Amino acid sequence: MRLALAIALLGYVLPGEVVVEQMAAQRSRAEAVRFEATLDGLSEDWPERVTIELHPTRGYRVADDRGGRWLVAEGQVLAGSRMPAPTWIPPLDLLIMRDESRIDRFMRRLGVDLGANELARCGEQDCFVLGGRSGAAQVRVDKDSFELLEIRLTDGRRAEFGGYQVWGGAGGPRLPSEIQISDSFGRIGSLSLARASRASDLRAADFSPRWVEAAAAPLP
Repeated sequence: MRLALAIALLGYVLPGEVVVEQMAAQRSRAEAVRFEATLDGLSEDWPERVTIELHPTRGYRVADDRGGRWLVAEGQVLAGSRMPAPTWIPPLDLLIMRDESRIDRFMRRLGVDLGANELARCGEQDCFVLGGRSGAAQVRVDKDSFELLEIRLTDGRRAEFGGYQVWGGAGGPRLPSEIQISDSFGRIGSLSLARASRASDLRAADFSPRWVEAAAAPLP
């Protein structure tokens, strides 16, 4: 009986490469998005409001209500008002990254061993743990929807994505409503989305370091 149960459970564990393939398929129509969020954190000098714009192939850019700007692509901070970038900026590329080879390359850059994949419980959901439950770097995705639930980095940083919903009515982007940010010492903050929409107006030039270098006016 135990052997039969183990075999049945193993049947649900897909190879890591197949999970990446399914993530890409789930995001195949992903478009650029823009969201505004409030930041709740441990430091008094952190901003209160943040605007983040993500593109499926160009990365994302972050602007806060104190004039800070940062440009990130595939886990690398390309430019910023202050360096190193603040710890409250979470890894977000995988939310809408839609190209299979790009997802694969990004995970390997994070140090995720795609040869290791295990099942776990992520809150109230079953999830695949790419990199394995004991891996120093992990990406956790919902077993059924392949939505991103958690990223664990080798330096102890962690981002958890919860409360997925469709924003702006039918046809709007489906994004988490809450992003919890932690480091090796524990929780350091959270981003709570206030609004989100598609951002079809974003162009390649918008993801240039020149955007960071330009004078950053505070958000209204």
